Amino acid sequence: MADGHASQVTRQPSRRSTGVAIALALAVAAQPSIGAAHGPPMPSVSRFVVTYAGSGSWRTAYRSEPPNPGGNPDADAANDSSTQRWALTFSTPLTVPRCGRPRGGARDPCRHVASLTGARGATAVVGHVAHSHIDGLFPAQNGSVSCELRAATPARARVGATVRIRYRPAAGTILVTALIPVANALNLLPGACPEAPDGLDGLLDSYFTPGFSFVSGFGPARWFNSQTVAMPVTRLRRATRIRLRVSSTRAGTPPAGCAVPSPAFEQCSTGGSWAGVLTLSRRR
Repeated sequence: MADGHASQVTRQPSRRSTGVAIALALAVAAQPSIGAAHGPPMPSVSRFVVTYAGSGSWRTAYRSEPPNPGGNPDADAANDSSTQRWALTFSTPLTVPRCGRPRGGARDPCRHVASLTGARGATAVVGHVAHSHIDGLFPAQNGSVSCELRAATPARARVGATVRIRYRPAAGTILVTALIPVANALNLLPGACPEAPDGLDGLLDSYFTPGFSFVSGFGPARWFNSQTVAMPVTRLRRATRIRLRVSSTRAGTPPAGCAVPSPAFEQCSTGGSWAGVLTLSRRR
């Protein structure tokens, strides 16, 4: 240079380098910071309001011709049926803590998950009776009777329904079994037509009871025991609503032939079905 001093040259950044720097800065800003929350934390305890709704039906056809020494046999017949309905809300929620063995050797808290007992809601049972008796010796004792019998619990009434809850830690599941929901209505239901308090000769007052059989060990309580449904605890942790379909089981089904005490002159067929839905709604 003419003045003998080296001139200082300042380089301006190119448009290309400026664009790259801005892109890098935006990319860094977009990265989540370590430990940042990605959503609300899972609660330590899950609570669900449990409802149980369903319906069922039962039918029994009975025929008998008991012999009479020195005369014609009697002829007895019964065609009975019943229907059942229920819509219940359990009084206490299903409460499930965070399952698994905590650190420090403490017991798994899910071992203490409680069953649900006691509910409020409407239940109803309707029974139909149709009987006839033809006497082989004394025609004056011939007779027939038919009627409809009803019983119900009010919508806000407390009833003795139960949902059995068990925990299987090895599988990480909660086991759910619904028990009889209409015991109160069945207890209120008359067992015989009012116009025939003594019944007809050779016949029971009624055959419409769900799970009917002449052999002991069967009946409504056994018939309305549902199959056991297994729910993964991980599903309970995340779900806001769970619907479990339940129904009758082979273990609760009595012999189709009613196990009549005298098969030589008695014939009987009986059976039915029921189905229900347990709904678990997360309590907020």
